[in-house]
Amino acid sequence: MLFLDHFYISLAADKFHSLKEFFNNFSSSASYKVNSNSGSWEGIYPFQKQGAFPEFLLASDRNPLSQIGIAYSDVENNFLEKDVLKNYPTIDWLTETQTKEDGAEYYCSIHPKQQPEHSLYLWILDWHGEMKEKRRNYGKSEENPFDYLTDLTLRLNQESFQHLEKQISWLAVDSKLETSRSEFSVMQYHGQKLKIKLEEAASKEQSLKMTLKCNRDISTLVTQKNWSCQIEYSTEHLIIDTKD
Repeated sequence: MLFLDHFYISLAADKFHSLKEFFNNFSSSASYKVNSNSGSWEGIYPFQKQGAFPEFLLASDRNPLSQIGIAYSDVENNFLEKDVLKNYPTIDWLTETQTKEDGAEYYCSIHPKQQPEHSLYLWILDWHGEMKEKRRNYGKSEENPFDYLTDLTLRLNQESFQHLEKQISWLAVDSKLETSRSEFSVMQYHGQKLKIKLEEAASKEQSLKMTLKCNRDISTLVTQKNWSCQIEYSTEHLIIDTKD
């Protein structure tokens, strides 16, 4: 069975560096550059103790501004050939192997060949080698204040909505996907429910809003209070909104 693994949005430099500075307050979060056979990217990774994690990318030629990506996986099984390609033969899939700069395998992925170039990227991945064990353990440290995602709102443009609706058959949802462009069904990752809502973006530029469940008060860990993104936090939740 496929589960939601992670998702990303590409941000302008001011928002990216603001979020990078914010998450630098937490030792369980990470930010780094990746060089691979398909190009390079710089990302921020606020891992949680369980479930899917967000990824904030610095916008680039590879990941254009406000592009949103949604990745699925099943870290317990190698499923691409035996399950996905067999179960969804009508979709024109492209299979790729991602390797690191030193040639080590990173992951194998498949995705529909036809995808919107700038707006929405959907794919399924198999973590390989040491990355599979790392993925299982992302965010598991005791000092991590973030438990899991509870809510996610994706504000998509028309091109993204159309692409998503074409890919309904294989999306990892546990109830019917509504295509009225107002509500997205609940998606699950290893038993953890995450409510995802879709909204129509006011312009071509897309954004997201997410809520993280916290297991402690993070206010004592945050030194700066002014951010380019909308950031709110309480003793139980952290809310981040990338909308202007």
